[in-house]
Amino acid sequence: MSKPSSTITFNMIKLVGCLILIFGTLTGCFHPNKTISWKEEVQLSNGKVIVVECSTESRNVYDGNSMGWLLVHDSIKTVFPPSGAEVRWVGSLMPLALDMSANGEIYLVAIAQTSQAMEEYSTTSGYAAFKFTGNGSWTRIPVESVPKEIVPNMLLQLPEDLSKTVNLLTKEKLNSNPRFDRSYRGWLPKSP
Repeated sequence: MSKPSSTITFNMIKLVGCLILIFGTLTGCFHPNKTISWKEEVQLSNGKVIVVECSTESRNVYDGNSMGWLLVHDSIKTVFPPSGAEVRWVGSLMPLALDMSANGEIYLVAIAQTSQAMEEYSTTSGYAAFKFTGNGSWTRIPVESVPKEIVPNMLLQLPEDLSKTVNLLTKEKLNSNPRFDRSYRGWLPKSP
């Protein structure tokens, strides 16, 4: 006894729908991007502490073996004392240092975490530096021209609890991983 063709067609539609759902979930098609936001305290070289609003957007990728997250862009926003200048930056680099030099100039040093970002910013070392122009934009500068007092002061590893502002003590613990010393401090001048 044969089944009616409408039952077979309905079962085939369910099967195809399940396969699409499974494939879409495995390849990240249904959740292609995620954004994580947090606030962190950042100690400036002059000792003052500012709060920086940060976010990172990543996309779900498959490298042939497993799924993972690839940086799309990071963004930061803060206000620098005493001028009250609002500073914003968005780019496909991960900020490592945001600081104000002794003469009041604002600098950002960031690292490329993907080959696309290295190509976009034309960097072979992986590092890029910028100086804030004061009119809301950044000018790319040679990494070697960043004042020596500017060192990594941004969060390098996200905490589990992002609902609270990440304070300096928590940041120090999170950033104490020895791998950060090697990979995220490479632009600093070498000691003699």
